[in-house]
Amino acid sequence: MPIHKSRANAYSIRGDFSMYKPGEPVGKSTVQVGRTMDGSISANDSELYEKWGQCLNSANDLVERLYWDGDEDKVNYMSAVIPFVVVPNGRLWMATYDDDGNMTKNPEPTDRCSCFIDKDYKMGTELASAEICLSHVEIVPFDGMLAFVKDHLKTKNGMAKIFSSEGLVASYDS
Repeated sequence: MPIHKSRANAYSIRGDFSMYKPGEPVGKSTVQVGRTMDGSISANDSELYEKWGQCLNSANDLVERLYWDGDEDKVNYMSAVIPFVVVPNGRLWMATYDDDGNMTKNPEPTDRCSCFIDKDYKMGTELASAEICLSHVEIVPFDGMLAFVKDHLKTKNGMAKIFSSEGLVASYDS
């Protein structure tokens, strides 16, 4: 294969065919809440952002590995990278807000929160590369991770949600 030819093409699945459908709730900010020694409530996002950063750095390694993986003659396969931050059961809560930032629902426990990140990754070299965007990171408790695997990775319908051929758009066509 010539050095200037990319080994991979990047695609997005958009619209109603995506795992992340337009109009569905999405996390845009996070905070880790706890209690101080005197019993008062504390809110801190630094620990969660450390985990979030580690998750995105690991995703970068996976994206790069996907680009270079495989046999040059066999190009008919698709891969996906879905970054996760996993927290202990019972520790993930979600508050819902309207478009103007007003809380519409008090915080309640949840098994999954998809947070919008819009993170671009470049794969390959300067001469031959592809760029992909990871749109979301999943924050889930342990049981939420098990449910995600069961719902999305262990069934044909679940895999079709991740690898839909409908709504498929080459990333350079965006």
